[in-house]
Amino acid sequence: MEIKVNRKAKTPVYMQIVSQLKAKIIVRELGAGDVLPSERHMALRLGVHRNTVTKAYKELESLGFIESRQGYGYTISLRGDEEQVDRARGAVNWPSMIHEDYMRGQRKFDDLWSKSYNRKIYSFAVGTATSGIFKSADITSAIEKTVESGKRGENFFTPYQGDLDLRKEIVKFMRDKGVEISTSNVQVFSQLNQALDFIFTLMLKPGDTVITEEPLNPDIFRAFELAGVRQIGVPMDWDGMFTDNLEMMIEKYHPKFIYVSSSYHDPTGAVLSYKRRQKLLNLSYEYRVPIIEDDASSLLDYDYVSSSPLRALDHGENVIYLYSFEMTFVPGLNLTFVIAPKQVIKSLSYLVAMRVIGIDAIPQKTLAYFMKTGLYYQGVSDMKKINSQKKALMYSYIQNAGIEDFRAKEAMGGVYLWCHVPESINIKELLKRAEKKGVVFMPGYLFYPRGKQPNNYIRLCFSTPNEMEIKKGMPILIEIIREMLEENR
Repeated sequence: MEIKVNRKAKTPVYMQIVSQLKAKIIVRELGAGDVLPSERHMALRLGVHRNTVTKAYKELESLGFIESRQGYGYTISLRGDEEQVDRARGAVNWPSMIHEDYMRGQRKFDDLWSKSYNRKIYSFAVGTATSGIFKSADITSAIEKTVESGKRGENFFTPYQGDLDLRKEIVKFMRDKGVEISTSNVQVFSQLNQALDFIFTLMLKPGDTVITEEPLNPDIFRAFELAGVRQIGVPMDWDGMFTDNLEMMIEKYHPKFIYVSSSYHDPTGAVLSYKRRQKLLNLSYEYRVPIIEDDASSLLDYDYVSSSPLRALDHGENVIYLYSFEMTFVPGLNLTFVIAPKQVIKSLSYLVAMRVIGIDAIPQKTLAYFMKTGLYYQGVSDMKKINSQKKALMYSYIQNAGIEDFRAKEAMGGVYLWCHVPESINIKELLKRAEKKGVVFMPGYLFYPRGKQPNNYIRLCFSTPNEMEIKKGMPILIEIIREMLEENR
């Protein structure tokens, strides 16, 4: 059986293997029951990585051409049935048509996120705003006002930059953060990922380099990855991104951007210190490197006064500021806004006009109503009190577990605890066992783009579960850790 791969071809190597094996099965060069070479032997024969062969075999298995049999490996499963062969011969090879970046994306993060919708599961994986804070009557009232305005002849379109009333409230919001802007500095988006996608489309091209913190939320590094951008990760501690060697890295890599989460970093909960904020800004000015600042969790401070954002210290307009309401408003209403120089906002608005025509009016007008009436700020205050209690509850389980090296630093703000698990614990196995018992969390290795996590960490969210779910889920997780430690002795 001859299989050839062309590393210079645009078609991914694994898809070349899939296509050739599929053709041999269809013309009956390979028949039902024939055993394929093992992944290791096929990889050695072709001079490719074993994972490439595994991916090809899994694709053929999903298409029904082969099956995995215990003790035999992979065998041909397509029978001599003419109708089945004809159907296979004429079927569109959809995987070959999908851009490889979207085929090989990190799906575990999304799978764990999806499990949070199952109310039978105690989910500590998903970071969202605490539910039940904003009264349904107030939400209904805001939506009714918007609908009534539509009945009076006003349509539900908003300017490309976003609803003007909302942008006016955002100007006030930013003034409280020490940032003086006008509505022409504001662009509204449906969510953070959309904002990043538009910024990257506007300013980056494949092959460009960006400097980011590490660890980093998978949604962020996937956005960079899909833009074809090279990411250089900078380690961090409780005071945020290390800046001592940043100048050397800027000179070496010539980044187009530096991305930083300034307050209550995801997943660690760290806060970029004032000293490092100043150092970062000074380097930005010296090398004319713009900064993207993600400040989404800054309002959720517990017994700690949040630092002024980088944008408030920036007198040269080098910082593009991002704020998402995902953590502080009604769950699911994930509006995001961007603060940037007018030239940038004008171009972003042009992209909105070309791609989506406009951002949904009803969520914008609903949020504008809550901000204008003060209901949003009261809700955030209530959310902080509830989150602080749930954080203390979850943290107490970790403190009192009596397990050496199972620890976390109590978060000063945000919605996560970044927990160290004993080194002898296999995180993937821990997650597998926890899922079986109805508990999910985010494994720390997902937050390292290059897959090199320095220690055993997991991320636990305390904003999404209620107190009862924390009380039931945390003991299950702790008991599994104890069991695994006992097994490893």
